[in-house]
Amino acid sequence: MQSYYLSKRHLVLIFNIKKPWISHYTWILIKKREQIKIKGIREDRQLTEYNELCWMINQSLRKEKDQFINSLCKEIEQHKTNQEPRFLFKKVAILSRIFKPRHLPIKDENGMTLSTKSEVIKRWQQYCEKLSASDNDNTNTINLRELWYESEPPLLRSEIEMAIKILRNHKAAGSDDIVAEMIKATTEKGVDIIHKICSKIWTTGEWPKEWCESIRKETKETATTIVL
Repeated sequence: MQSYYLSKRHLVLIFNIKKPWISHYTWILIKKREQIKIKGIREDRQLTEYNELCWMINQSLRKEKDQFINSLCKEIEQHKTNQEPRFLFKKVAILSRIFKPRHLPIKDENGMTLSTKSEVIKRWQQYCEKLSASDNDNTNTINLRELWYESEPPLLRSEIEMAIKILRNHKAAGSDDIVAEMIKATTEKGVDIIHKICSKIWTTGEWPKEWCESIRKETKETATTIVL
């Protein structure tokens, strides 16, 4: 797979590389994951490919960053041996760099940059008042009922399978006396039933009454209340 992606270098856009340790191969994986996310994940195959790309990107980033730091440390030792303080402190500054957020200037309605704190506060006040002001013209108002909201994609069966796999064992059962081990031991038919139940909750937004209940028990040893 790595040789395939490396052969497609001409299809990759030029990135603004802010982190020098990220290789061209990793940028190709990031771009491919971005394209899958833009198109939308609606099938099990797409979800599997997306998860594989996320895993590959994380592994590649960790490996490349470690290699970059090790390379810098070797260069620092070499500069120290060669008595090159200028390059030595330059490389140390890269390792000990502190993140500084970017501050964008505030401008008034005429495009002039505001420098004082009082001017900035006044400008924000004017901006908020302008947003909250109501006009009598009905053409500028928004009818929320006429807005169309894109519905969420349905739950995938693979998502239910993944949720079942990551259930923690040796946990107390609820009011239905069903523990995680029993759910993990279910067959394909059981997964289909759980998928139908979760899909119905996803589409209707109504939770079963039993799922909203809890059991409180007071132990004799510690005299504390345990919520199951």
